[in-house]
Amino acid sequence: MLKPHPWWLFWLNRKRWISIYPHIYHPVYINPIYYPAIISHEDVHLIQQQNYGLIKWIFKYIFNRKFRLHAEAEGIAAELYISKDSPNFYVDQLCSSAYLWAAKSKEEALEVINAAIKNYARL
Repeated sequence: MLKPHPWWLFWLNRKRWISIYPHIYHPVYINPIYYPAIISHEDVHLIQQQNYGLIKWIFKYIFNRKFRLHAEAEGIAAELYISKDSPNFYVDQLCSSAYLWAAKSKEEALEVINAAIKNYARL
């Protein structure tokens, strides 16, 4: 279910989307219907959270870099399937604080994203 950022997420960047099962929280100032690719990305995280269990998923996401990298790559693959954008934007993002330095290098980020895209195309 799509919802604007609630007050209790004040500690997060309010310009970012976040999934906390069973909700997808979006920036308050946007209409989410114009962002189907991002919704697809966040839907992947909801499925991941449902499969792992929310608490376990959050713990692994925060403390396990490789888990975070693969979780985000799956979301990025779903997003790119709709947007048809280049993965290059995400390569830089995965190497930054935006994703808690999920990738150690641009090469690693691109390799994992491309593998996720191939896997997503098989579904």
